[in-house]
Amino acid sequence: MSSLINLPILNPDELAKISETFRQKYGMARGDIFKGCVGCMDGWLARMHKPKYHPNPNSFYAYRYKEYGLAVQAVVDALARFVYVWADAPGSCHDSACFSACPLAFALGLGLMDPKYFIIADSAYRDEEWMLTPFTHPRKGAQPEDEKLFNAILSGHRQVSERAFALLVKKWLVFQRPLQMEPDKVGRIVVAAMILHNFCIDTRQSDATYSPVANFTRTQVRHNAHEVTADGVVYTNEPMPPHESGYRSRTNDGKLRKNLYRFRVRQRLNAGLAV
Repeated sequence: MSSLINLPILNPDELAKISETFRQKYGMARGDIFKGCVGCMDGWLARMHKPKYHPNPNSFYAYRYKEYGLAVQAVVDALARFVYVWADAPGSCHDSACFSACPLAFALGLGLMDPKYFIIADSAYRDEEWMLTPFTHPRKGAQPEDEKLFNAILSGHRQVSERAFALLVKKWLVFQRPLQMEPDKVGRIVVAAMILHNFCIDTRQSDATYSPVANFTRTQVRHNAHEVTADGVVYTNEPMPPHESGYRSRTNDGKLRKNLYRFRVRQRLNAGLAV
């Protein structure tokens, strides 16, 4: 049933529409630093009673929340609609481990999405070529100013995923108490509620930008090596040199992408522009 909500990673036209919606709502005021964002990944615990018929019921106990539940992984667009959901992991599973096991991570790991697009997440996830996460605070010393601004911009984009889950729980009161059913049924309830959640948002949009259900067609999309924003800042798609970035290795594509957007923040700072 979760296949009814799938991020259209093979459809460049749909990805372009999602990215443009993010740009209009969150990016234009920040100089389009995070141009190419197509979703915000986050995890959520769908509370439930202890399973009676599952062979390993204790695996659904989330020690962080002191409750039983189903670990849900979802990607949200700029309008707080769910464009991807995977609700098959027990509550004891960490967000990063859950995402690594879901079909979307497998597809993205194969490079099926155009590399100019990416999703963003919090520090519970790891850097990937197609995922942007915040910089961690150093153990010693102050955090550089460009890293602080990078994290602030990332947080501004990412708050839409938290708002989407809050709207889901507030709208469908069934989630305000633990569900008394088996995990597979809980997963179906979650997906059904997200589909209805998307429908409610779509009906309030006079000109819906896209549908989360799309026919997949793969097309090669090229992008320029340099981009010029409306306020005259020239962004380069080349990563910073190792001595500039602070990273010892250039083999981790996820850190290279993070480094690129950090460099864009520094470019705007040097140009005296707001970020």
